[in-house]
Amino acid sequence: MKATGMLFMSRSTPQLGRDSKGEPQLLLRTVHRAGKNHTEAWTLFWRGQAAADFHAQHVAELTAGQPLNVTATGLRTHQVGHLVEIQGQIESCSLVPRAQTVCPA
Repeated sequence: MKATGMLFMSRSTPQLGRDSKGEPQLLLRTVHRAGKNHTEAWTLFWRGQAAADFHAQHVAELTAGQPLNVTATGLRTHQVGHLVEIQGQIESCSLVPRAQTVCPA
């Protein structure tokens, strides 16, 4: 299964490491806001040099609430107790500008 849409960075820090083959691997924990009072946890892996380059370029911006435009594949649900998360592999990812705060005059 493949999905494209906007997710938001969770409070967890992105983790850049290496997979078993020595390739760069980026772990992003994100949140999908499915409704006013409903959120879904998404754990996404991104493998390859593009992931390392994205991390190097945007590490300071990958903070809680940062919107991301993501295309992910291999989506699966994973449940531990009453907690459910969606897991998948990132195919592409880009930052979305944060909403501008409007101050009353």
